Amino acid sequence: LWAFARRQPLRPTAVDVNLLIGELHDLLRRALPVGVAMRLALAPGLPPALVDRGQLEAALLNLVLNARDAVSGQGEIVIATRAAGAPGAPQVEVAVQDDGPGMTPDVQARAFEPFFTTKEVGKGSGLGLASVYGFAVQSGGSVRLDSAPGRCTTASCWWTR
Repeated sequence: LWAFARRQPLRPTAVDVNLLIGELHDLLRRALPVGVAMRLALAPGLPPALVDRGQLEAALLNLVLNARDAVSGQGEIVIATRAAGAPGAPQVEVAVQDDGPGMTPDVQARAFEPFFTTKEVGKGSGLGLASVYGFAVQSGGSVRLDSAPGRCTTASCWWTR
């Protein structure tokens, strides 16, 4: 909740996002059941992002756990990076995509609300995407969901580099 309210103190440093994802690969893989494949699509030569490393780790884990739940034990999750932004406003993008059933527009509109969840009681707190949102915004970045029913979901975060 502190991250959502933008009151958590952050310690931004220049983080090699591709290196961080590589270091987290085994942990992220262990968070997934056997029937869920994980693929990395990391852009070579990506410049560092100015973020709090620990909070980025937590955000990645939250995004992967949400993707895991979306594919219901069978599917693929892709973690991708790329350089983004416009000239004079360069950014680093990290995206987590699942091949699950997608979200309806009303669910997508509420996905970043604290305590909002589509999971049954006891299966989720509704804080994962809210904390990702809070971290991204507090870090001077942004986050977006791209989804529709019957289509995969992609959660994309951008940070200044």
